[in-house]
Amino acid sequence: MKTIKINFTFLFLLLTLGAITTSCVEDDDYNAPEFLETPPNIDPNDVITLSSVYSELAQNDNENFTFQQTGKYALAYVVSSDIGGNFFKELVVQDKPVNPTIGISIQANLNPLFTRYNFGRRVFIKLDGLTISQRRGGPTQFNEPRLGIDDGEDVAQIPEALVEEHIIRDVVVEGIVPTTLDIADLSEENLNTYIKLENVQFNRTYFGNEEPPTYASDAGDDFDGERILESCETNASTILSTSTFSDFKGLTLPSGSGSLNGILTRDFFGEFYTIYLNSPANVDMTGERCDPEVFECEGPTSSADEIFNEDFEGINNLNQLTDWVNVNVTGGDTDYFIGSFNNNNYAQVSGFNSEESDIEAWLITPEINLDASTQEEFTARIEAAFDNGNLLNVFITSAYTGDPTTTEWEGLDVNVPNGPAQGFGGLQDVGPINISCVEGESIRIGFRYIGSAPSSTTRYHIDDVNISGLLD
Repeated sequence: MKTIKINFTFLFLLLTLGAITTSCVEDDDYNAPEFLETPPNIDPNDVITLSSVYSELAQNDNENFTFQQTGKYALAYVVSSDIGGNFFKELVVQDKPVNPTIGISIQANLNPLFTRYNFGRRVFIKLDGLTISQRRGGPTQFNEPRLGIDDGEDVAQIPEALVEEHIIRDVVVEGIVPTTLDIADLSEENLNTYIKLENVQFNRTYFGNEEPPTYASDAGDDFDGERILESCETNASTILSTSTFSDFKGLTLPSGSGSLNGILTRDFFGEFYTIYLNSPANVDMTGERCDPEVFECEGPTSSADEIFNEDFEGINNLNQLTDWVNVNVTGGDTDYFIGSFNNNNYAQVSGFNSEESDIEAWLITPEINLDASTQEEFTARIEAAFDNGNLLNVFITSAYTGDPTTTEWEGLDVNVPNGPAQGFGGLQDVGPINISCVEGESIRIGFRYIGSAPSSTTRYHIDDVNISGLLD
């Protein structure tokens, strides 16, 4: 009888253990496990703000600061989600669910994170043992704080065994309200916070090709797919980044205009703003596109006779060209200059390292007489490099006033090429574009560059500016 009793007890324990184990297994990997919801036992007097965490870094001259024996916890709300694979072992939190003033990225060696730290979840961050740092990209340090384990210059991930000790889940889940911004208004204050961009669209050069554009599965997408977003209101542009390891990398980019919600951060090198989505469900772009009206002519064109051509060879300064206009109308020093690579000269412009927040630079051809020709067309070659936004447009006028800001320009339908975020895209042919219906005996072509350091600084090379047609 004693043996039978032991066997029944063992069987009961075995069945109980099986029931407990089964209750913890989810059929769907995207379903969060059930947690026993009890509020954490934390003294309110020991809770500080994320701003206080960041202030320790500022007071330490932006050098790594490690919290030790403070007994303090930082209150925060989760705004990132790795459910779609666009974040990896990183938890982004902000100080408030509405109108946040600061956000911080936490490096945590745990995957996935969303099952425990879901979007909107309030958390308490145990600071002792953690280090606050400015994120580094290559040699660059910039204002984007990160929490993790000190590893010298930067911070490493919190070990998996210590994640739940340092990031304490609360029972509260808040509705996160994105901060609505225009691309032109993005600033460091918004880094690592949840934002909304309204009335935006992806650059038109992505569309009209044989293969539809994707978030991150196009040729040249190595680690991130970087796509140019444009504001329909201000024409400002920024980058949407999508990991090539995300679940939605192969989805087609929406071709309309609308809004998206995401987390503002910087690229790896800290040179420009970029936005990461939690999910493609955060994109709503079903409205009509807002591409600008462009100058259009109907009828035949011809390249039989060259009317005008400039290849920028044989000079080392644009001032050596007769009647060309090279001016920064916003008063800064950024303008066009002669660049050269592989024994080929071109006109070059970039706002990089300019420290100018408002750049409008024009390069304008001399007057080109079309009185003795017909069927005229425009062509050129343009290269984009270190691309962080579409900043170049091409215009035509037959009534130049001597000042590009008072001249009535018409936009040419030039698909200015996009380039890689790091490196060069190569000179690409643009055109031919029919300009045969322009009124007036002579015209000028204007290349307008609108940038802003440090976040809108794409570099352009312009070469082989050409007007051709049929001479009478």
